[in-house]
Amino acid sequence: MGTIHFLVPDNRVVKDQPELMAAFTSGIDGHIFPTKVSTGAGFIEFSKTTADSCKLNLAWQVPGYGRPIVRTASLSEKYNDYILVVELARGKLSELKDQKASWENSGMNIPAEYFELERAAFQSFRQAACQQDDVQAATESAEASLVSSFQASEILLKSYIAQRQAFRKQKSNVAAVSLGCFLSGTDTVQDWYPLFNEHLTTLGVPLNWKLIEQNEGQCQWEQVDPLIEWCLANRMLIYSNSLLDLSLDGLPPWLHYYQHDPMHMQDLICDYVEMVTSRYVGKIRNWDVIARANSGGAPGFSEENRLTLAARVIDIARQADDENQLFLRVDQPWGAYQGRGGHRLSPFQFVDALLRSGIGLTGVNLEIAQGYQMVGAGFRELMDISRLIDQWSTLGVPLYVTLAIPSSTQPDPLASNRIKVVPEQWRFDWSPQTQSEWIDECLPLLMSKQAVVGLFWSHWSDLQPHTYPHAGLIGQDASLKPAFDRLIKRISP
Repeated sequence: MGTIHFLVPDNRVVKDQPELMAAFTSGIDGHIFPTKVSTGAGFIEFSKTTADSCKLNLAWQVPGYGRPIVRTASLSEKYNDYILVVELARGKLSELKDQKASWENSGMNIPAEYFELERAAFQSFRQAACQQDDVQAATESAEASLVSSFQASEILLKSYIAQRQAFRKQKSNVAAVSLGCFLSGTDTVQDWYPLFNEHLTTLGVPLNWKLIEQNEGQCQWEQVDPLIEWCLANRMLIYSNSLLDLSLDGLPPWLHYYQHDPMHMQDLICDYVEMVTSRYVGKIRNWDVIARANSGGAPGFSEENRLTLAARVIDIARQADDENQLFLRVDQPWGAYQGRGGHRLSPFQFVDALLRSGIGLTGVNLEIAQGYQMVGAGFRELMDISRLIDQWSTLGVPLYVTLAIPSSTQPDPLASNRIKVVPEQWRFDWSPQTQSEWIDECLPLLMSKQAVVGLFWSHWSDLQPHTYPHAGLIGQDASLKPAFDRLIKRISP
Protein backbone atom coordinates (compact mmCIF):
# COMPACT_ATOMS: atom_id res chain seq x y z
CA MET A 1 0.00 0.00 0.00
CA GLY A 2 1.35 3.42 -0.91
CA THR A 3 0.19 7.02 -0.60
CA ILE A 4 1.09 10.14 -2.57
CA HIS A 5 0.23 13.49 -1.04
CA PHE A 6 -0.35 16.61 -3.18
CA LEU A 7 -0.71 20.25 -2.18
CA VAL A 8 -3.27 22.46 -3.92
CA PRO A 9 -4.67 25.93 -3.23
CA ASP A 10 -7.77 25.66 -1.03
CA ASN A 11 -10.08 27.00 -3.73
CA ARG A 12 -9.05 24.32 -6.25
CA VAL A 13 -10.45 21.27 -4.40
CA VAL A 14 -14.02 20.62 -5.53
CA LYS A 15 -15.21 17.72 -3.39
CA ASP A 16 -18.42 17.05 -5.32
CA GLN A 17 -16.68 16.88 -8.71
CA PRO A 18 -17.37 13.27 -9.83
CA GLU A 19 -14.23 12.96 -11.98
CA LEU A 20 -11.96 13.86 -9.05
CA MET A 21 -13.23 10.90 -7.03
CA ALA A 22 -12.67 8.70 -10.10
CA ALA A 23 -8.97 9.60 -10.35
CA PHE A 24 -6.60 6.66 -10.62
CA THR A 25 -2.91 5.80 -10.66
CA SER A 26 -1.14 3.83 -13.38
CA GLY A 27 2.23 2.16 -13.82
CA ILE A 28 4.82 2.93 -16.46
CA ASP A 29 3.39 0.06 -18.54
CA GLY A 30 -0.12 1.54 -18.35
CA HIS A 31 -1.44 -0.92 -15.74
CA ILE A 32 -4.08 0.80 -13.60
CA PHE A 33 -4.08 0.38 -9.82
CA PRO A 34 -7.13 0.59 -7.55
CA THR A 35 -6.93 4.05 -6.03
CA LYS A 36 -8.63 5.75 -3.09
CA VAL A 37 -9.01 9.53 -3.14
CA SER A 38 -9.10 11.71 -0.03
CA THR A 39 -9.39 15.51 0.08
CA GLY A 40 -8.91 18.14 2.73
CA ALA A 41 -8.01 21.79 3.21
CA GLY A 42 -5.18 22.40 0.77
CA PHE A 43 -4.41 18.79 -0.14
CA ILE A 44 -5.50 15.76 -2.16
CA GLU A 45 -4.24 12.31 -1.20
CA PHE A 46 -4.17 9.21 -3.40
CA SER A 47 -3.75 5.78 -1.82
CA LYS A 48 -2.90 2.84 -4.06
CA THR A 49 -2.33 -0.89 -3.69
CA THR A 50 1.37 -0.79 -4.56
CA ALA A 51 4.41 1.10 -3.35
CA ASP A 52 5.87 1.31 -6.88
CA SER A 53 6.30 4.57 -8.74
CA CYS A 54 3.21 5.54 -10.70
CA LYS A 55 1.46 8.25 -12.69
CA LEU A 56 -1.59 10.06 -11.36
CA ASN A 57 -4.48 10.44 -13.84
CA LEU A 58 -7.26 12.86 -12.98
CA ALA A 59 -9.66 15.36 -14.50
CA TRP A 60 -8.45 18.90 -13.88
CA GLN A 61 -9.74 22.30 -14.91
CA VAL A 62 -7.56 23.77 -17.65
CA PRO A 63 -8.65 27.30 -18.66
CA GLY A 64 -10.13 27.19 -22.15
CA TYR A 65 -10.15 23.36 -22.32
CA GLY A 66 -12.70 22.23 -19.75
CA ARG A 67 -11.79 19.36 -17.39
CA PRO A 68 -9.77 16.87 -19.43
CA ILE A 69 -7.81 13.94 -17.99
CA VAL A 70 -4.26 15.09 -17.25
CA ARG A 71 -1.39 12.88 -16.08
CA THR A 72 1.68 13.49 -13.99
CA ALA A 73 5.04 12.03 -14.86
CA SER A 74 6.00 8.87 -12.96
CA LEU A 75 6.19 9.75 -9.25
CA SER A 76 7.67 7.90 -6.32
CA GLU A 77 6.47 8.18 -2.75
CA LYS A 78 8.36 10.69 -0.61
CA TYR A 79 8.09 12.25 2.82
CA ASN A 80 7.49 15.79 1.62
CA ASP A 81 4.56 16.78 -0.60
CA TYR A 82 4.22 17.32 -4.32
CA ILE A 83 2.43 20.38 -5.67
CA LEU A 84 -0.31 18.90 -7.81
CA VAL A 85 -0.51 21.31 -10.75
CA VAL A 86 3.29 21.48 -11.03
CA GLU A 87 3.40 17.72 -11.50
CA LEU A 88 0.49 17.81 -13.96
CA ALA A 89 2.34 20.45 -15.99
CA ARG A 90 5.52 18.35 -15.90
CA GLY A 91 3.65 15.27 -17.11
CA LYS A 92 1.81 17.10 -19.90
CA LEU A 93 4.98 18.77 -21.18
CA SER A 94 6.84 15.46 -21.15
CA GLU A 95 4.08 13.70 -23.11
CA LEU A 96 3.92 16.56 -25.59
CA LYS A 97 7.65 16.49 -26.35
CA ASP A 98 7.64 12.69 -26.63
CA GLN A 99 4.79 12.80 -29.15
CA LYS A 100 6.47 15.53 -31.17
CA ALA A 101 9.71 13.54 -31.30
CA SER A 102 7.85 10.39 -32.39
CA TRP A 103 6.00 12.11 -35.24
CA GLU A 104 9.09 14.07 -36.27
CA ASN A 105 11.11 10.84 -36.50
CA SER A 106 8.41 9.35 -38.74
CA GLY A 107 8.81 12.21 -41.21
CA MET A 108 6.21 14.75 -40.07
CA ASN A 109 6.95 18.43 -40.60
CA ILE A 110 6.51 20.28 -37.28
CA PRO A 111 5.01 23.80 -37.65
CA ALA A 112 6.95 26.77 -36.28
CA GLU A 113 4.00 27.83 -34.08
CA TYR A 114 4.40 24.62 -32.14
CA PHE A 115 7.95 25.41 -31.04
CA GLU A 116 6.92 28.86 -29.79
CA LEU A 117 4.19 27.37 -27.59
CA GLU A 118 6.46 24.56 -26.38
CA ARG A 119 9.03 27.15 -25.27
CA ALA A 120 6.33 29.14 -23.48
CA ALA A 121 5.13 25.99 -21.71
CA PHE A 122 8.67 25.12 -20.62
CA GLN A 123 9.41 28.63 -19.37
CA SER A 124 6.23 28.70 -17.27
CA PHE A 125 7.02 25.24 -15.90
CA ARG A 126 10.57 26.26 -15.02
CA GLN A 127 9.18 29.23 -13.13
CA ALA A 128 6.71 26.99 -11.30
CA ALA A 129 9.45 24.53 -10.34
CA CYS A 130 11.46 27.38 -8.78
CA GLN A 131 8.47 28.67 -6.76
CA GLN A 132 7.55 25.52 -4.86
CA ASP A 133 7.90 27.21 -1.48
CA ASP A 134 4.75 29.17 -2.45
CA VAL A 135 1.92 26.80 -3.43
CA GLN A 136 -0.30 29.51 -4.89
CA ALA A 137 2.43 31.09 -7.05
CA ALA A 138 3.73 27.71 -8.23
CA THR A 139 0.19 26.62 -9.12
CA GLU A 140 -0.46 29.75 -11.17
CA SER A 141 2.78 29.35 -13.15
CA ALA A 142 2.12 25.63 -13.67
CA GLU A 143 -1.39 26.40 -14.86
CA ALA A 144 0.05 28.78 -17.46
CA SER A 145 2.38 25.98 -18.56
CA LEU A 146 -0.58 23.59 -18.87
CA VAL A 147 -2.49 26.04 -21.07
CA SER A 148 0.51 26.55 -23.37
CA SER A 149 1.05 22.78 -23.57
CA PHE A 150 -2.57 22.21 -24.55
CA GLN A 151 -2.31 24.94 -27.18
CA ALA A 152 0.88 23.38 -28.55
CA SER A 153 -0.81 19.97 -28.57
CA GLU A 154 -3.68 21.42 -30.59
CA ILE A 155 -1.30 22.91 -33.19
CA LEU A 156 0.69 19.67 -33.40
CA LEU A 157 -2.40 17.53 -33.84
CA LYS A 158 -3.93 19.74 -36.54
CA SER A 159 -0.69 19.58 -38.50
CA TYR A 160 -0.55 15.79 -38.09
CA ILE A 161 -4.14 15.41 -39.33
CA ALA A 162 -3.57 17.67 -42.34
CA GLN A 163 -0.42 15.81 -43.39
CA ARG A 164 -1.95 12.36 -42.86
CA GLN A 165 -5.09 13.23 -44.81
CA ALA A 166 -3.03 14.67 -47.68
CA PHE A 167 -1.05 11.42 -47.78
CA ARG A 168 -4.18 9.26 -47.82
CA LYS A 169 -5.77 11.35 -50.60
CA GLN A 170 -2.70 10.74 -52.74
CA LYS A 171 -3.44 7.03 -52.44
CA SER A 172 -7.16 7.26 -53.18
CA ASN A 173 -9.89 9.85 -53.81
CA VAL A 174 -12.52 7.55 -52.28
CA ALA A 175 -13.40 8.02 -48.61
CA ALA A 176 -11.23 5.53 -46.72
CA VAL A 177 -13.68 5.25 -43.82
CA SER A 178 -17.28 4.03 -43.98
CA LEU A 179 -20.03 5.72 -41.98
CA GLY A 180 -22.76 3.87 -40.11
CA CYS A 181 -25.22 4.25 -37.29
CA PHE A 182 -26.67 1.77 -34.82
CA LEU A 183 -30.40 1.45 -34.45
CA SER A 184 -31.65 0.75 -30.94
CA GLY A 185 -35.19 -0.04 -32.10
CA THR A 186 -37.27 -0.38 -35.26
CA ASP A 187 -40.30 1.86 -34.54
CA THR A 188 -40.68 4.65 -37.14
CA VAL A 189 -37.37 3.65 -38.76
CA GLN A 190 -39.10 3.60 -42.16
CA ASP A 191 -39.52 7.38 -41.91
CA TRP A 192 -35.74 7.75 -42.19
CA TYR A 193 -35.05 5.25 -44.99
CA PRO A 194 -34.31 8.01 -47.55
CA LEU A 195 -31.65 9.55 -45.28
CA PHE A 196 -30.05 6.18 -44.60
CA ASN A 197 -29.94 5.37 -48.30
CA GLU A 198 -28.48 8.74 -49.30
CA HIS A 199 -25.85 9.31 -46.60
CA LEU A 200 -24.92 6.10 -44.77
CA THR A 201 -22.94 3.15 -46.06
CA THR A 202 -23.59 0.83 -43.11
CA LEU A 203 -26.57 0.25 -40.81
CA GLY A 204 -26.27 -1.41 -37.40
CA VAL A 205 -29.45 -3.49 -37.16
CA PRO A 206 -30.84 -4.17 -33.65
CA LEU A 207 -30.27 -7.88 -32.94
CA ASN A 208 -29.42 -7.57 -29.27
CA TRP A 209 -30.75 -10.53 -27.27
CA LYS A 210 -32.50 -8.28 -24.75
CA LEU A 211 -34.52 -6.71 -27.58
CA ILE A 212 -35.23 -9.86 -29.63
CA GLU A 213 -36.17 -12.28 -26.81
CA GLN A 214 -37.81 -10.14 -24.13
CA ASN A 215 -39.68 -13.19 -22.83
CA GLU A 216 -38.01 -16.59 -22.66
CA GLY A 217 -38.69 -18.66 -25.74
CA GLN A 218 -40.49 -15.85 -27.62
CA CYS A 219 -38.24 -14.27 -30.26
CA GLN A 220 -39.55 -11.23 -32.11
CA TRP A 221 -38.28 -11.10 -35.70
CA GLU A 222 -41.22 -9.38 -37.36
CA GLN A 223 -39.73 -5.89 -37.10
CA VAL A 224 -36.08 -6.74 -37.77
CA ASP A 225 -36.62 -8.92 -40.86
CA PRO A 226 -38.19 -6.15 -43.02
CA LEU A 227 -35.32 -3.82 -42.07
CA ILE A 228 -32.73 -6.37 -43.16
CA GLU A 229 -34.57 -7.00 -46.43
CA TRP A 230 -34.68 -3.25 -47.10
CA CYS A 231 -30.91 -3.00 -46.50
CA LEU A 232 -30.28 -5.86 -48.93
CA ALA A 233 -32.57 -4.35 -51.56
CA ASN A 234 -30.81 -0.98 -51.29
CA ARG A 235 -27.28 -2.42 -51.17
CA MET A 236 -26.74 -1.13 -47.66
CA LEU A 237 -23.96 -2.91 -45.77
CA ILE A 238 -25.47 -4.60 -42.71
CA TYR A 239 -23.62 -4.71 -39.41
CA SER A 240 -25.38 -6.38 -36.52
CA ASN A 241 -25.69 -4.45 -33.28
CA SER A 242 -24.15 -6.45 -30.44
CA LEU A 243 -25.87 -9.83 -30.11
CA LEU A 244 -24.80 -9.94 -26.47
CA ASP A 245 -24.18 -7.10 -24.05
CA LEU A 246 -22.44 -8.11 -20.82
CA SER A 247 -22.97 -4.82 -19.01
CA LEU A 248 -25.04 -4.69 -15.81
CA ASP A 249 -28.44 -4.51 -17.54
CA GLY A 250 -27.50 -5.69 -21.03
CA LEU A 251 -28.92 -9.24 -20.94
CA PRO A 252 -32.61 -10.23 -20.89
CA PRO A 253 -34.01 -9.89 -17.34
CA TRP A 254 -35.39 -13.45 -17.40
CA LEU A 255 -31.85 -14.83 -17.82
CA HIS A 256 -30.95 -13.71 -14.29
CA TYR A 257 -32.98 -16.61 -12.90
CA TYR A 258 -30.21 -18.89 -14.18
CA GLN A 259 -27.26 -17.00 -12.68
CA HIS A 260 -26.75 -19.70 -10.04
CA ASP A 261 -26.34 -22.24 -12.83
CA PRO A 262 -23.58 -20.63 -14.92
CA MET A 263 -23.10 -23.59 -17.26
CA HIS A 264 -26.77 -23.63 -18.25
CA MET A 265 -26.75 -19.84 -18.62
CA GLN A 266 -23.77 -20.02 -20.98
CA ASP A 267 -25.52 -22.73 -23.00
CA LEU A 268 -28.57 -20.48 -23.42
CA ILE A 269 -26.34 -17.62 -24.54
CA CYS A 270 -24.55 -19.78 -27.08
CA ASP A 271 -27.86 -21.15 -28.38
CA TYR A 272 -29.01 -17.58 -29.10
CA VAL A 273 -25.82 -16.68 -30.97
CA GLU A 274 -26.07 -19.87 -33.05
CA MET A 275 -29.74 -19.22 -33.81
CA VAL A 276 -29.23 -15.63 -35.00
CA THR A 277 -26.08 -16.19 -37.05
CA SER A 278 -27.67 -19.25 -38.72
CA ARG A 279 -30.90 -17.34 -39.45
CA TYR A 280 -29.08 -14.64 -41.42
CA VAL A 281 -26.41 -16.69 -43.19
CA GLY A 282 -25.60 -14.97 -46.49
CA LYS A 283 -27.48 -11.81 -45.48
CA ILE A 284 -25.31 -10.43 -42.67
CA ARG A 285 -21.55 -10.75 -42.97
CA ASN A 286 -20.42 -8.27 -40.31
CA TRP A 287 -21.27 -9.18 -36.74
CA ASP A 288 -20.73 -7.22 -33.54
CA VAL A 289 -20.89 -10.47 -31.58
CA ILE A 290 -20.38 -9.38 -27.99
CA ALA A 291 -20.15 -6.00 -26.25
CA ARG A 292 -18.63 -4.86 -22.97
CA ALA A 293 -17.14 -8.25 -22.17
CA ASN A 294 -13.97 -6.45 -21.09
CA SER A 295 -15.66 -4.29 -18.42
CA GLY A 296 -18.54 -6.65 -17.58
CA GLY A 297 -21.11 -6.13 -14.85
CA ALA A 298 -23.64 -8.80 -15.84
CA PRO A 299 -24.55 -10.88 -12.75
CA GLY A 300 -22.84 -14.23 -12.53
CA PHE A 301 -19.88 -13.48 -14.82
CA SER A 302 -16.35 -13.12 -13.49
CA GLU A 303 -13.60 -11.77 -15.72
CA GLU A 304 -12.48 -15.31 -16.51
CA ASN A 305 -16.08 -16.31 -17.34
CA ARG A 306 -16.43 -13.38 -19.71
CA LEU A 307 -13.19 -14.18 -21.50
CA THR A 308 -14.19 -17.83 -21.91
CA LEU A 309 -17.70 -16.90 -23.06
CA ALA A 310 -16.39 -14.37 -25.59
CA ALA A 311 -14.12 -17.03 -27.10
CA ARG A 312 -16.96 -19.53 -27.21
CA VAL A 313 -19.57 -17.32 -28.90
CA ILE A 314 -17.06 -15.99 -31.45
CA ASP A 315 -16.20 -19.57 -32.35
CA ILE A 316 -19.92 -20.42 -32.73
CA ALA A 317 -20.48 -17.41 -35.02
CA ARG A 318 -17.47 -18.49 -37.09
CA GLN A 319 -18.85 -22.02 -37.47
CA ALA A 320 -22.19 -20.65 -38.74
CA ASP A 321 -20.39 -19.15 -41.75
CA ASP A 322 -16.63 -19.08 -42.14
CA GLU A 323 -16.95 -15.89 -44.23
CA ASN A 324 -18.45 -13.94 -41.31
CA GLN A 325 -16.51 -10.87 -40.19
CA LEU A 326 -16.62 -10.97 -36.38
CA PHE A 327 -16.00 -7.97 -34.14
CA LEU A 328 -15.81 -7.45 -30.40
CA ARG A 329 -17.19 -4.18 -28.94
CA VAL A 330 -14.84 -2.71 -26.34
CA ASP A 331 -16.25 -0.04 -24.02
CA GLN A 332 -14.14 2.28 -21.83
CA PRO A 333 -11.05 1.40 -23.94
CA TRP A 334 -8.67 3.33 -21.68
CA GLY A 335 -9.51 0.82 -18.95
CA ALA A 336 -10.08 3.31 -16.14
CA TYR A 337 -12.60 0.86 -14.59
CA GLN A 338 -9.58 -1.16 -13.42
CA GLY A 339 -9.21 1.47 -10.73
CA ARG A 340 -12.18 -0.12 -8.94
CA GLY A 341 -10.11 -3.27 -8.35
CA GLY A 342 -12.36 -5.85 -10.00
CA HIS A 343 -10.36 -6.45 -13.18
CA ARG A 344 -7.02 -8.11 -13.76
CA LEU A 345 -6.80 -7.53 -17.52
CA SER A 346 -6.78 -4.20 -19.31
CA PRO A 347 -9.10 -3.88 -22.36
CA PHE A 348 -6.08 -4.27 -24.63
CA GLN A 349 -4.91 -7.41 -22.82
CA PHE A 350 -8.44 -8.85 -22.92
CA VAL A 351 -8.67 -8.53 -26.70
CA ASP A 352 -5.06 -9.59 -27.23
CA ALA A 353 -5.78 -12.83 -25.36
CA LEU A 354 -8.71 -13.57 -27.69
CA LEU A 355 -6.67 -12.82 -30.82
CA ARG A 356 -3.83 -15.05 -29.65
CA SER A 357 -6.25 -17.92 -29.07
CA GLY A 358 -6.86 -18.11 -32.83
CA ILE A 359 -10.66 -18.29 -32.62
CA GLY A 360 -11.18 -16.12 -35.70
CA LEU A 361 -11.84 -12.63 -34.30
CA THR A 362 -11.74 -10.25 -37.29
CA GLY A 363 -11.42 -6.89 -35.59
CA VAL A 364 -12.35 -4.57 -32.75
CA ASN A 365 -15.04 -1.93 -32.31
CA LEU A 366 -13.82 0.71 -29.86
CA GLU A 367 -16.63 2.56 -28.09
CA ILE A 368 -15.55 6.13 -27.27
CA ALA A 369 -18.16 7.92 -25.16
CA GLN A 370 -17.30 11.42 -23.93
CA GLY A 371 -19.13 13.62 -21.46
CA TYR A 372 -20.53 10.89 -19.21
CA GLN A 373 -19.85 10.10 -15.57
CA MET A 374 -17.70 7.01 -14.97
CA VAL A 375 -17.42 6.16 -18.69
CA GLY A 376 -13.66 6.22 -19.14
CA ALA A 377 -13.49 8.22 -15.87
CA GLY A 378 -13.30 11.61 -17.52
CA PHE A 379 -13.07 13.61 -20.72
CA ARG A 380 -10.21 12.78 -23.09
CA GLU A 381 -8.54 15.35 -25.30
CA LEU A 382 -7.89 14.52 -28.94
CA MET A 383 -4.22 13.69 -28.34
CA ASP A 384 -5.34 10.96 -25.92
CA ILE A 385 -7.68 9.57 -28.58
CA SER A 386 -4.84 9.62 -31.10
CA ARG A 387 -2.56 7.66 -28.77
CA LEU A 388 -5.39 5.21 -28.02
CA ILE A 389 -5.92 4.42 -31.72
CA ASP A 390 -2.17 4.06 -32.23
CA GLN A 391 -1.98 1.57 -29.36
CA TRP A 392 -4.87 -0.56 -30.65
CA SER A 393 -3.45 -0.40 -34.17
CA THR A 394 -0.53 -2.53 -32.99
CA LEU A 395 -2.90 -5.51 -32.83
CA GLY A 396 -2.85 -5.56 -36.62
CA VAL A 397 -6.64 -5.94 -37.07
CA PRO A 398 -9.25 -3.55 -38.55
CA LEU A 399 -10.72 -1.05 -36.11
CA TYR A 400 -14.24 0.34 -36.02
CA VAL A 401 -14.94 3.27 -33.71
CA THR A 402 -18.36 3.91 -32.16
CA LEU A 403 -18.87 7.46 -30.90
CA ALA A 404 -21.25 8.98 -28.35
CA ILE A 405 -21.38 12.57 -27.12
CA PRO A 406 -24.31 14.31 -25.38
CA SER A 407 -26.28 17.21 -26.81
CA SER A 408 -27.90 18.25 -23.52
CA THR A 409 -27.47 18.05 -19.76
CA GLN A 410 -31.20 17.59 -19.13
CA PRO A 411 -32.69 14.26 -17.94
CA ASP A 412 -33.17 11.65 -20.68
CA PRO A 413 -35.99 9.23 -19.68
CA LEU A 414 -35.18 6.66 -22.40
CA ALA A 415 -31.46 6.40 -21.63
CA SER A 416 -29.71 4.04 -19.22
CA ASN A 417 -30.21 5.23 -15.64
CA ARG A 418 -26.64 4.12 -14.85
CA ILE A 419 -25.04 6.81 -17.03
CA LYS A 420 -25.26 10.52 -16.31
CA VAL A 421 -24.15 13.50 -18.36
CA VAL A 422 -21.41 15.55 -16.70
CA PRO A 423 -21.70 19.27 -17.52
CA GLU A 424 -18.80 21.54 -18.51
CA GLN A 425 -16.31 18.75 -19.21
CA TRP A 426 -15.31 20.25 -22.55
CA ARG A 427 -14.57 23.87 -23.33
CA PHE A 428 -18.31 24.50 -23.86
CA ASP A 429 -21.30 23.05 -22.06
CA TRP A 430 -23.20 20.31 -23.85
CA SER A 431 -25.74 21.38 -26.48
CA PRO A 432 -26.70 20.29 -30.01
CA GLN A 433 -24.19 22.79 -31.37
CA THR A 434 -21.42 21.60 -29.06
CA GLN A 435 -22.10 17.99 -30.04
CA SER A 436 -21.61 18.88 -33.71
CA GLU A 437 -18.46 20.91 -33.00
CA TRP A 438 -16.88 17.97 -31.15
CA ILE A 439 -17.63 15.78 -34.18
CA ASP A 440 -16.00 18.40 -36.38
CA GLU A 441 -12.80 18.11 -34.35
CA CYS A 442 -12.74 14.38 -33.67
CA LEU A 443 -13.68 12.86 -37.04
CA PRO A 444 -10.71 14.21 -39.03
CA LEU A 445 -8.37 12.63 -36.49
CA LEU A 446 -10.05 9.22 -36.70
CA MET A 447 -10.14 9.36 -40.49
CA SER A 448 -6.40 10.02 -40.57
CA LYS A 449 -5.66 6.69 -38.85
CA GLN A 450 -4.82 3.84 -41.21
CA ALA A 451 -6.27 1.12 -38.97
CA VAL A 452 -9.72 2.77 -38.67
CA VAL A 453 -11.96 1.34 -41.41
CA GLY A 454 -15.36 2.51 -40.18
CA LEU A 455 -17.14 4.92 -37.88
CA PHE A 456 -20.45 4.29 -36.14
CA TRP A 457 -22.69 6.63 -34.21
CA SER A 458 -23.90 4.99 -31.00
CA HIS A 459 -27.62 5.26 -31.76
CA TRP A 460 -29.83 6.96 -34.29
CA SER A 461 -32.70 8.38 -32.26
CA ASP A 462 -33.30 9.60 -28.72
CA LEU A 463 -36.92 8.52 -29.22
CA GLN A 464 -35.90 4.84 -28.82
CA PRO A 465 -34.50 3.27 -25.62
CA HIS A 466 -30.73 3.76 -25.68
CA THR A 467 -27.62 3.66 -23.52
CA TYR A 468 -26.04 7.11 -23.70
CA PRO A 469 -28.23 10.11 -22.78
CA HIS A 470 -28.91 12.63 -25.56
CA ALA A 471 -26.35 11.06 -27.89
CA GLY A 472 -28.75 10.35 -30.77
CA LEU A 473 -28.78 12.12 -34.11
CA ILE A 474 -32.55 12.56 -33.81
CA GLY A 475 -33.64 14.61 -30.82
CA GLN A 476 -36.59 14.09 -28.52
CA ASP A 477 -38.55 16.52 -30.71
CA ALA A 478 -38.08 14.09 -33.66
CA SER A 479 -35.87 16.55 -35.57
CA LEU A 480 -32.37 16.04 -36.95
CA LYS A 481 -29.59 17.49 -34.83
CA PRO A 482 -26.75 19.52 -36.40
CA ALA A 483 -24.44 16.58 -35.62
CA PHE A 484 -25.85 14.57 -38.54
CA ASP A 485 -24.90 17.23 -41.05
CA ARG A 486 -21.37 17.42 -39.62
CA LEU A 487 -21.01 13.65 -39.80
CA ILE A 488 -21.92 13.28 -43.44
CA LYS A 489 -19.87 16.31 -44.54
CA ARG A 490 -16.77 15.02 -42.75
CA ILE A 491 -17.05 11.52 -44.19
CA SER A 492 -17.70 12.63 -47.79
CA PRO A 493 -14.52 12.45 -49.91
